[in-house]
Amino acid sequence: MCFLLFSCAESPTHFAAGRANVGNVWIEEVDQNAIMYAELQDPPEGYETMIAEFRSSYQEALYRSVDQQVYDQLESVFLTGGLRLELANYYKEVVELQGPNSPLRARLAWYYEQLGISTSALREAELAVENRAEDPMAHFVLGYLMLRREESVRANFHFTRSRELDEDFQGPFGLSANRYLSAH
Repeated sequence: MCFLLFSCAESPTHFAAGRANVGNVWIEEVDQNAIMYAELQDPPEGYETMIAEFRSSYQEALYRSVDQQVYDQLESVFLTGGLRLELANYYKEVVELQGPNSPLRARLAWYYEQLGISTSALREAELAVENRAEDPMAHFVLGYLMLRREESVRANFHFTRSRELDEDFQGPFGLSANRYLSAH
């Protein structure tokens, strides 16, 4: 059994203990409780090859894809490899290339929150809703962030909006607005 921190062990320019590189800005204090440890069980066969192939063409792959299943599979592979911060850095770069209307902005916000970079997560999620008001992912992520901040009225609003836009929508890791709305 191997335990890895969700960060990019191959590239020291992307992380150091207690620090995270978000673009050109070093975040000095990363919430270590938010960066959970992942137990690497048997990774899918060939996951290292998949990651290597993605690294060589990530801009093209992320720039042209809007298929949520592609993102889900990609995130699964990077999560299995303990490379959450590396994927967040790829998302950030592509969001900057695509501009304010990037479909990846909400996913970037999700990963920032998972990494404990909460201020950036909230900023990106709010921009995602502002620029993509008809995107269920944007509303789902902002609802999730509001729930974590115990702002239940705003959380319910965004979860409800996500469900209105797509009743069967599933966010990261198969989570849905329905799950949260039925629990609250």
